[in-house]
Amino acid sequence: MVVSEGPYRFSPAQGYSVVSLLPALNDAQWSEIERVGTDVLAKLDESDSSLPLVVDLSELTYMGSAMVALIIRLWKNYASSDRSRFAVINTHETVREVLALAGLTSIWSITTSREEAEDSLGIVPPKVPGSSMLTVLGCLAAAVAVIAVVMAKTGRFDTLVTSPIQYGCAGFGFVAGLISATKEDGLWRAIGVLLIVACIGIGAYGVL
Repeated sequence: MVVSEGPYRFSPAQGYSVVSLLPALNDAQWSEIERVGTDVLAKLDESDSSLPLVVDLSELTYMGSAMVALIIRLWKNYASSDRSRFAVINTHETVREVLALAGLTSIWSITTSREEAEDSLGIVPPKVPGSSMLTVLGCLAAAVAVIAVVMAKTGRFDTLVTSPIQYGCAGFGFVAGLISATKEDGLWRAIGVLLIVACIGIGAYGVL
């Protein structure tokens, strides 16, 4: 659930928490920035203080000293004892220069995307639920496609009947293999790659 409190957003993610600082915070008074820091730390404690923290600065094109002080406060009070528990997302060169001048780029993991931040924190993205079962179904579909090819070659069945089965099942197997090859690892990924090759071959054989 995303919690928006004016100049910032707090959003728990899969295995970590995200605090997004918004441009409106640059125009805030020091007392407002202090209040934001107190609110964010309270929300972190309420959610799970053991989780890593990502501070997202990607919406900022400028950052003043008060904002830098806010981020340092979050870091010192939450994750200063462990570099692997704190990452910053930044996409603007001016903001990076401010961080560099403050000597923070050598202390924090400065990334350019949510995926890079997850990688720096050692967080593994969740797999697609049921993708292994989808791979099994894809293999079965490929087998049915092969049977359809054999049935057509015997001449006992009209291609008007076997062709839709062949190409439909091969197409399903290809998609299942693609998902497995990109979302799984180890044996399931290898099976996914083989399934892709097999389904392409089945489709090409039918055309030839």
